[in-house]
Amino acid sequence: SDVPPAFGRRGDWTVVVGDVLLKSRTPEGCREVQQALEDAPNNEACEALAMELQEHIWEVALCPYGNYVLQKIISVVRPHASHFVIDELRRVPGNVVKAARHKFGCRVLQRLLEYCRPDQVQDMVEELFEVAVALSRHRYGNYVMQHLILHGTSQQRSRLSSVLQGSAAAAGSDVNACAVLSKALDYGSEDDQIALAAALLAVPGLLPRMARTRYGHEAVKLALPRLPAEKLQEARRQLHEEADRLRLTRYGRSVMASMEAFFKGDSPPSRTATPIDFNDANEDDRTEEEEEEEVALWQATI
Repeated sequence: SDVPPAFGRRGDWTVVVGDVLLKSRTPEGCREVQQALEDAPNNEACEALAMELQEHIWEVALCPYGNYVLQKIISVVRPHASHFVIDELRRVPGNVVKAARHKFGCRVLQRLLEYCRPDQVQDMVEELFEVAVALSRHRYGNYVMQHLILHGTSQQRSRLSSVLQGSAAAAGSDVNACAVLSKALDYGSEDDQIALAAALLAVPGLLPRMARTRYGHEAVKLALPRLPAEKLQEARRQLHEEADRLRLTRYGRSVMASMEAFFKGDSPPSRTATPIDFNDANEDDRTEEEEEEEVALWQATI
């Protein structure tokens, strides 16, 4: 099972010296290492503990316990001291993408995007862009792409928005990619938000289908106020044509209520999709039954 960080039990940080790798592989040991990283008296001591994982980054990143240690290392050491993590993940071609698709590896990539300098992660980001749409549609990869929007450069956000615009049908028809669309519609530049909203509207019937699902309806609610007047009327028409089906789900009802409130002059939705923090939850909070139900709903409406 997942082992969340357990802090507050301060002690002698030196007890893990020489055993960081071994302890990182066990439930209790990974907690001890995380605590030691917190308790280390200076940057040098903290980085010395981190370097005990050198040449073992790949196996630790995919470990159900070790990934917590790597996340903690990335968050507490100075950015340049994390570069060996990036180097080892990129050593084998394709491993960055494999990590993005891995339940535990995706968390490590998120922390790298969050704490490292843009120039450090540039090459890694290029690998992600090579399969940006596929990762956006992946159960775990979509979280990495969301983090790229949240913590990437303005150029990277704009580039990803362009990729999503070019694959609007594929992205809008996937339960995972809809979460990425929401982030792009919320955190992109104004011009990118308008262009992405228009691209989604241009796919016949896509907005009503999105409006019936958990993450899709958030994207629709964000897209509506980004549309110019004539396109907004078209979106309203499409949604009203499907009003009976939309009112069968709580997500559809939410979209209809939001649309009508917007036309009455109420404030448009913004920042509805909060950044996902894996330090505690560490994965999508849908149950398997909820995910299967949502996928089935997509398949029934496409």
